[in-house]
Amino acid sequence: MAGRVHGYQMELESGARAWAGGIYDEARRGWLYPGDLNPAGQKAYRYGEWNRLRIEAIGHTLRTWINGVPVAHLIDAMTPVGFIALQVHSIGREEAASRRIS
Repeated sequence: MAGRVHGYQMELESGARAWAGGIYDEARRGWLYPGDLNPAGQKAYRYGEWNRLRIEAIGHTLRTWINGVPVAHLIDAMTPVGFIALQVHSIGREEAASRRIS
């Protein structure tokens, strides 16, 4: 695992399952808090619009919100320290490669 980013990530997805705000453990255990654990949270993400995200990591507690709606609440002690990063998954079109995300 050395040299590979791993750990908790808050998902942002616009697919039919609506798991935005769920917590995934990248490169280790997979889904820890899938979006369908909170049906109200599944409705919070607005595709094609600006969305407000909040991630809270205090001690062993991880919580996420989308547009002020609580989505995930997880208690997990596997990784007590780390960093926050942004990940862009594969870019399918060459003209989209230079697109700016801010």
